Amino acid sequence: MSTGSSAEIVTVGATRRDLIVNLEDENGDPINLTGATETNNPKLQGVSKDTPAVTIDQDGTIEDAPNGQVKFSQIGGFVTQANLDAVSRRSSTYKLKVRFQDSLGLVDFTDEFEIIWEADPLTAL
Repeated sequence: MSTGSSAEIVTVGATRRDLIVNLEDENGDPINLTGATETNNPKLQGVSKDTPAVTIDQDGTIEDAPNGQVKFSQIGGFVTQANLDAVSRRSSTYKLKVRFQDSLGLVDFTDEFEIIWEADPLTAL
C-alpha cells in the first residue's frame, strides 16, 4: 500500500478487489499487531467531500500480525452506485486512515491516503 500523493482508483461494486496495508513505524519497521482481538481489529476510516453522507468505517483482518499486515476485503463495496447517484457524481474521493492497536494496546492511525471510488464505466447517471 503506497501512501504517496497519487490516489488508488477502485470501481464501485468491484468485489474482487482487496486493500492490503503494511503498518510501519516512523523508522519503517513493521508494527507488531500480535494480541489484537476482534474488538480492536484495525479499521479503515474516512470521509469524502463528494459524498459527505457516506463515511467509511470498515473492519480489517490481520493477515500477518508480527509484520503488521492488514487486509480490507472487497473494498469496491464500501461505496455504492446509489451513493454516487444520490449526489449526481461519477466518482468520490475519500481521505482515509487505518486505525489500529499495537501489541502493547496503544492506539494509533496511519498517515492519510486517498482512494477514488468511481462508477462502472457503463453505468449512466
